[in-house]
Amino acid sequence: MADHAHVAVEQLERIARHLEIAHAGVAVAAAALLRQRAEQDEEIAAVLRHCVGERLFEQIERISELAAALRAQGPGSERAPEPR
Repeated sequence: MADHAHVAVEQLERIARHLEIAHAGVAVAAAALLRQRAEQDEEIAAVLRHCVGERLFEQIERISELAAALRAQGPGSERAPEPR
């Protein structure tokens, strides 16, 4: 794999790790809101889980797939991975 492609893969993997941390924070916040059971906490928890958590998870998956495709190309490959 060319050096610039290796750097790009490492950057994608770093972004994925940061998104995973954000996703974990959303999950913890949603669980805390559900446990607290204040007036609107269940609705807020649902928004966090479905509007934020699911979108973060989708992006983590896309980034991971892109990084894996770049790694699989190996050295000397000129074909770019297909975007989704």
